[in-house]
Parts: sequence; structure tokens; C-alpha cells
Amino acid sequence: MKSRFRIRKFTLARLILLSLGLMNTFAAFSKSKDVTFLVNGVSCQLEQGVLKVEFVTSDIVRVQYTGENVFKGNSTGICMPHVTRPVRFTSGKEIDSCVLKSDSLIVKIDLNTGFISYLNTDGSLLLREDGKLPRVGEKKVMEHVVYDEQSKRIEKTADGDKEVKNILRRDTIGYTWKYRINFDWQPLEALYGFGSHMEDYMNLRGKELYLCQHNLKAMVPVLVSTNGYGLLFDAGCGMVFKDNSEGSYVELEAAKEIDYYFMKGRTLDGVVANYRLLTGASPMMPLHLFGYIQSKERYVSSDDLINTLKEYRQRQIPIDMIVQDWNYWPRGQWGRMSMDPKHYTDKKKLADEIHSLHARLMVSIWPNAMNCPQHADFKQKNLLLHSSAIYDAFNPLARKLYWSYANNEFFDNGFDAWWCDASEPLDADWTHMG
Repeated sequence: MKSRFRIRKFTLARLILLSLGLMNTFAAFSKSKDVTFLVNGVSCQLEQGVLKVEFVTSDIVRVQYTGENVFKGNSTGICMPHVTRPVRFTSGKEIDSCVLKSDSLIVKIDLNTGFISYLNTDGSLLLREDGKLPRVGEKKVMEHVVYDEQSKRIEKTADGDKEVKNILRRDTIGYTWKYRINFDWQPLEALYGFGSHMEDYMNLRGKELYLCQHNLKAMVPVLVSTNGYGLLFDAGCGMVFKDNSEGSYVELEAAKEIDYYFMKGRTLDGVVANYRLLTGASPMMPLHLFGYIQSKERYVSSDDLINTLKEYRQRQIPIDMIVQDWNYWPRGQWGRMSMDPKHYTDKKKLADEIHSLHARLMVSIWPNAMNCPQHADFKQKNLLLHSSAIYDAFNPLARKLYWSYANNEFFDNGFDAWWCDASEPLDADWTHMG
């Protein structure tokens, strides 16, 4: 379908926000120019940016919007690479709307404001974006902070001694976008998802959540509805969900484009099946992870771990795994992946004895290592975040070296599992030292 047609022009008041000259905000569908039909959908060329709406399957619709003229992608790797296969659908124009119909969904794109509606084939509404202002984009300048090496000093913090430097200058290195997608949820609709958070929310209607990886927060960019659909946001950045008097929207804090998937499912299992289709199959975890896992602030020695486990067995309390948390390293060497030989004399013997008690052993590993040979190794190879003891996980050489320390110390000695502590990117070292 290569047909093309013109859309009437219209006037839309622009929303303009200025902050130190660093942002350019606009309503994302002002003055549409034309629509081009694609293999599985349409592309709408706008005065400021491009909107693309495509079927992935008859149940899944991908929506992309960029404030520029080219889609650059968010480079997240959330969705599995897949070959584009034609989806059977029809297209046409109703009053002020472009309409796409698969054998499962009707998708309407309003030609005045650009809001999208998703309907069942019987015409019943599943979801629609806000009819007046469906999307807003805000351009943000990115800076690189240069520090004054002469001001370097050590300050004591709650996380131990930190190397601190004064800011010398800020260099502009590029830009990103802050996007908002405004939705018009239905009155009796309940919404669930976006991962695990410290707030005791189930239904997210009327709530506000800041969505990121953080201590006590595990963010998953998926929302499911009692109306029989789910939304997957492929953004790779912090997000905000809000549904209150201030508005009903999902905000992407730093993305190159809006990229989300509407996933219809007649049941929640159907939504999950479509999610798996996009992101890949989820492997079943080993059986012992479905049992009881015992952890506490920390165990202080091999004997402490083994005796605790023996007590569980003596009392016939089921247990499948015991966790060695922090401070197993030599004194003063926070985060070092090396167990203090004074308290953990034989790591392989420790793992073997725990296995003989029919349990598994997990250890916490940290992204930082201070006052030790491990830190010196990373620093000498320039594999740390700037002005930080945290290794640069974005560097493949740093990842390889980090894994070698963990593997040599723990897993070559029979440890079964690990959990990554202090891995949250909102850690202070990540945000204003990275």
C-alpha cells in the first residue's frame, strides 16, 4: 500500500516552556502535513517531528514519535530483534481520522490533534490518548562536568570515605528529550504494574510514581489494565507515572523518542504472552529459588553461616539458600570481592559444607572497591566512573575485569549465586560523578 493523501492543516496553540534557554517544548502534533502508508501502518509527517503507528501483530501496535525528522531509537535492547512480517489490516479515512483495522483491533489517529484510540472490532473502547494534547516534547541539553584535580580531597560520608573535587567547568556534549504521553483512562478502569515499589499500591489509579531502579524500587516499564490490554514503554530512562488532578500521563525523563507498544490481551495471560513475544521467553528459575532464602544484615564468618544452617536443619525448618551479605571483605576495604581470611578461612570448604547440608550459598557483590588492590587495578586501567570508586559498567573491558574478580573469588570456589548491591543508577556516584 503506497497510496498517499494530504491532511488538512490546522492551528494548535503551542505550549512553550523556556528554562535558561535549554529546552524547546511543543505540542507533539501541531500542524500535521501528510500521511504515508507503510507495510504495517502509517507514518505522519508533522511540522515538528514524526509519528509512526504500526501493527506488530494483529494484537500489538507500536507507536513511535520523535521531535525531530529521523527516528534514532532508544538503544535499550528491551525488545527482541524480529523480522517485520506483513500484518493483514485495512486502512481508510473517516471524518478527521485515519483508521487502521486488523482482525483484532481498530486504531484511530485523529488528524486534528494526533491522539490515538484503540478499540475492539465491535467498536468498544480499550484506551485512548488525551484528545487535546496527546504528546509533549521538551528538548534538554546534556553537559559533561569537568572537575578541578587540584581540589581533590577525602570526605567522610555514610557510605565511607569519598574522593571529592570541585567543579571546574561544564561542557555541552549533546541533548536529549523529555517526553510526556497523556492518556485518558476510563472511569472504572484499574491499572497495575511498573514493577515493585516501596509504596503499598496495587491499583495505580489516582497515584503518582517515580519509576527508576533504586533502593527498594525495581522498575519494569509495563502497565496492565483491567480493560484487557497492556503497555510496554521502550525508553531506557527514568519515568514518571501520574494519574491525579495534575494530569494522567507517563513521562520519559531522557529519551531520543517516544516508543511504546499497545498489547491487547483478552486475559492478563494474553497480555503477558504478547509481552513475551516482544521481549523473549522468560526462563524458569531453578527450583531452590522458589524455596526459603535466609538473609540478615550479615553473617560474620564461615562458622556463623554453617551453624545457622545446621540450626535450621535441627529444627526441621525448610530452607533452600543462605545469603552472605556485606562486610565479608578485609577491614577498611569496602566492596572488595575478597573474603577476609581471618573469618572465612576456606571458601571452597564453606561452599561444600553448605551443599552437604542440602542448601545453596549466595553472596552480595558491590560495584565499588576502596583502599585495596582491586580498586588500584581498575583505576590504573581507567575503568572507573569519573571521580568515583564505582566501576564503569558501560565499558566492556570493565565488565570483563569485574566478572573475573567475582568468578575467581566466589564461583570458582563453588558459590551458587550473587546479588548486586548498590547497583541502582540513582546512587550519588552515578548521578553527579559519572
